[in-house]
Amino acid sequence: RPMLNKEVKLDELSKYFHLPEKAVAKELGICLTSLKKLCRSYGITRWPFRKLKSLERTMKKVQYEEPQGDSPVDPTGKGGEVKRKPYTV
Repeated sequence: RPMLNKEVKLDELSKYFHLPEKAVAKELGICLTSLKKLCRSYGITRWPFRKLKSLERTMKKVQYEEPQGDSPVDPTGKGGEVKRKPYTV
């Protein structure tokens, strides 16, 4: 059943942030333009789906590059220097 804009609260809308805009609009039974207007009314200028995906990829990359227990901090505790891995292209 189509939802009216006034029925969709911000906490309800936030449950869909992991999905693309078009899928959310279809799920809520409203057009994409209405979804964008609803988001703007809550101060959401950009749909967060792509940013969330980007952050997930970054986190996976960091977890993959940093083996468990390998700390980049100097184990001696002197100087507080950070050991960095060489940058490779």
